[in-house]
Amino acid sequence: MVKLSRIAEVLKLIEEVEEVADRLLPNEREMLAHLKAKYREPGQDDFDDAICLEVIRRNVAVRAGYNWDPERDGGRLIELLRQ
Repeated sequence: MVKLSRIAEVLKLIEEVEEVADRLLPNEREMLAHLKAKYREPGQDDFDDAICLEVIRRNVAVRAGYNWDPERDGGRLIELLRQ
């Protein structure tokens, strides 16, 4: 059974991720395009779609904290301290 609240949540997350689309990596842009196309059709509802969009949104925030620009630093790895 399709849960309308879950679909509404995913559509809201898609809008939020679209607001930061210029800061997405190529694979994140591809996933966003896939989910946008998927949710154009009524009745779509997968549990992990909302989680995927939340992770993309979180990744953008993390990269911003490291002053990381996808255009400039596309191939650069962020070295984090390991304990």
